[in-house]
Amino acid sequence: MRRAWILGLACLLALGAPAATRADEGKKDAASPFDELERLERATIALIERVRPCVVAVVVKRSVGLDGREDRLAMSGVVWDAAGHIVSVGGVFDGADAIEVHLPAGELRPATLVGVDEDTGIALLRTDPKGLAPATIGDSGALRTGSIVVAVGNPFGLASSASLGNVSGTHRIVTRGRRGSADVIQTTTSVNPGDPGGVLANVRGQAVGIIASTYDRGFIDLEALEQMAREVARLGGLLGRPGGHDGGGSGAAPGAREVPAATPAARPRFSGNPFGTAGIGFAIPTNAVKPVVERLLAEGKVERPVLGVRVFPIDASLKAKLGLPSERGVVVVDVVEGGPAEKVGLRRYDVILEYGGREVVSTEGLKGWVLESRPGQAVTLKVLREGSTLELSVTLGKRGGEAQRPGAPEKEDSKAKQEGGK
Repeated sequence: MRRAWILGLACLLALGAPAATRADEGKKDAASPFDELERLERATIALIERVRPCVVAVVVKRSVGLDGREDRLAMSGVVWDAAGHIVSVGGVFDGADAIEVHLPAGELRPATLVGVDEDTGIALLRTDPKGLAPATIGDSGALRTGSIVVAVGNPFGLASSASLGNVSGTHRIVTRGRRGSADVIQTTTSVNPGDPGGVLANVRGQAVGIIASTYDRGFIDLEALEQMAREVARLGGLLGRPGGHDGGGSGAAPGAREVPAATPAARPRFSGNPFGTAGIGFAIPTNAVKPVVERLLAEGKVERPVLGVRVFPIDASLKAKLGLPSERGVVVVDVVEGGPAEKVGLRRYDVILEYGGREVVSTEGLKGWVLESRPGQAVTLKVLREGSTLELSVTLGKRGGEAQRPGAPEKEDSKAKQEGGK
């Protein structure tokens, strides 16, 4: 009898075990969405904590007015290397009395100007490298629409502010007056005055962009964009698609504007769109920043070579419109009259497949290779024209773009700059 009772109890326990297991699994399933959110939250926090140390605040001081009162313009900067070099964007360094760098921990250090590339607006500074945390530089060419990114800057002086977003588009073409065009990253991350010069980082915490500005009518020349759209329309009505790129490497980068109003010296103005954010921000790709920094370090200025074409990326739609065999290369949508490309016979609708023996896969890549070249250098282009492949040897031209130095006068007027940009 006792044995039968024990066997019965064992059977009941065995039968009840699956029910208990199913109940536990149900509890786990119910909690799993929150677990996923918590894991995402922890990952986001870890990402921001990794990126934050490389971002500093930059303040440019100068005396203005008859009374010599102090004017201060504040922006952000990214520690570029272990030697104490800092990259920033949007500052007006000409005539600066002093440049200060404010570290995340609150320490203030003096900085000197290495040089400024007027086309991109990129400024290279140098300060004491002790205790600085250099950014890890990533490959901006790997970004795609939808890529998750984090932006860290100093909006309105709020140190090391971070926002999470995604890439809205790559190879966006923006213009600023007559200074040409710039191939930039569009992002949904928050960009406010004081943010320009900050970092745009990927999910691995690598710097893939330097924050430039947010959308405003003063930053983007809408008339120029409309003209570009009309040119693109000639390729088959592709209005509204991301624009092309001046393969001559003559793109002017986004630079943030100063807030137009006299303010008390005790309160700095902030570099960036003074009208706040419109939910559209731009960043200069690090792949475009690297060659500029190298030139500034080596020479203190950037002498920009010119190929003299405007090109456009090829996708499936454009491939079909032009009857191209593949999506390789970039298509020429305009050739500058009298420029290096025209002199060797490059034509509109030619497809540039290779530059100097390297395959052209994007407008940004072509721009980078042109920038790496030197004015007067001979480069071989492999071109597809009406189904036939040919090679053209082009000698790159030269235009302006000298470095700004503190107190240095303007070396050329706007007309000369415009002519040099061709």
